Amino acid sequence: MEDKNWFAALTAKRLNTVETLKENGLNTFINHIIGTYHEPAHFIYELLQNADDAKATKVRLELKPNGVLFTHNGKVNFTVTNPDYEREDDTPPGHINAITAFSLTAKKDDIKNQIGKFGIGFKSVFQYTNTPYVYNPPYCFKIEKFIVPREIKFQDGFLYDKETTAFWLPFDKTDKTAQQAHHEIFTRLSDIKNPLLFLRNITVFDIVNHTTFIRFTKEIEEIETLMIPASYIKVCKVKLNDDTIIKFSKKVKITDHTSKAYFLPINVAFILDENNNISADKLYQHYFKHAWSFLPTMHETRLNYILNAPFILSPNREAIKENRTENIQLITELAQLMETAIDMLDELGYITGKFDSTLPVLKYITAEFMPIAEVVINKVKAGKA
Repeated sequence: MEDKNWFAALTAKRLNTVETLKENGLNTFINHIIGTYHEPAHFIYELLQNADDAKATKVRLELKPNGVLFTHNGKVNFTVTNPDYEREDDTPPGHINAITAFSLTAKKDDIKNQIGKFGIGFKSVFQYTNTPYVYNPPYCFKIEKFIVPREIKFQDGFLYDKETTAFWLPFDKTDKTAQQAHHEIFTRLSDIKNPLLFLRNITVFDIVNHTTFIRFTKEIEEIETLMIPASYIKVCKVKLNDDTIIKFSKKVKITDHTSKAYFLPINVAFILDENNNISADKLYQHYFKHAWSFLPTMHETRLNYILNAPFILSPNREAIKENRTENIQLITELAQLMETAIDMLDELGYITGKFDSTLPVLKYITAEFMPIAEVVINKVKAGKA
């Protein structure tokens, strides 16, 4: 009953915010947020990350003529907390508080929780809808005026067996027809590649529309090595549909600007071609062209290898923030992991003459990723000496 009272109080508080901002001011603010997303249908990544945070293993996206249905089988349910205390440092806000506010997240504002901030990220759905619907019993609600939650009845037919959560995004924008919205999302979905490599829980992602069915899958096979670092570096083969990637994983200690320490996962990875050689072929560049932060960013590395770390990103999650001490430390740690990975790849038989074709060209490497490029080149040269 207390939660129900908090939901009602949250609705009242958000209505008051709308009144304070007035509709024109609110529209301007939301349009500014939407305008930061340069990639069409960015909301797909936001919903995927949220599903992974909710410990979902299977996700379904269905593109319909009048909207998008996104469902998953996550184990973490939506929550609501007392809105009077939602901005207190020692009181994490509920999920519903977070997605109906600005700059408010159910995860603390530190490097460990930069990924999956579902408050500001969720606003990307407003590229295509004015009224998103969320079904996660016992909470079923729609969001009006960008931030006002309204309780609604459960909608039969949205959730399949074992699915727990559904987002329904109707195409009801006044400045974008349903046909335009459908076309943009259809085009983006036609181009999307398997995004599951560094997600922690999702192993199946289904995309359904009136003409096609796409299933992205992930399978993991652990690899044993004889090297001493194997005790703290995990090596595995990741099968993403028909592609195979060798992934090296490690947890590293990072300190923020307040000297608070965190132990965070980082990865370097290498794509194998059909002949089981490490490849830098353009066919696979969607894996290594950009840095990853659990999902691909738009930040180019100009390396031919895959990098993943919980970088602190710009609000639109497209770029790694410059001059952040946490990001500088993460890149240093990635360089050290890369050095060990090259040795382990050599032990596993992957450092052959064909590996030379993947070596980065230093004149094209940006300063931030130069330490990683130099490590690879120096290690390979040293092995030939």
